[in-house]
Amino acid sequence: MNILAALMLAFLAGSVSPAAAQQRDCLTRQDIQDRLANGMIAPLADVMNRAGIKERPLSVQVCDVDGAPHYIVNMMDSYGESQSVTLNAGDGSQ
Repeated sequence: MNILAALMLAFLAGSVSPAAAQQRDCLTRQDIQDRLANGMIAPLADVMNRAGIKERPLSVQVCDVDGAPHYIVNMMDSYGESQSVTLNAGDGSQ
């Protein structure tokens, strides 16, 4: 695993609380790690690059949306406002 992927994995592991995961049908930290390791989801950095998103994520969850895993990424826009983006965890589509 390259350094960027390892850093993103560490970021994800600290970003999803068990309570939030249960409330939104989101993946647990272990599920995220397992899916990344097995290639079932792409690393967040890759997905954000494919989507053309350059902002820095403030928080991240991986949740099932219409039966497919998606990153729910909260970030700050250029005006200092919080913005949420949902990205397909496989191909980066919005």
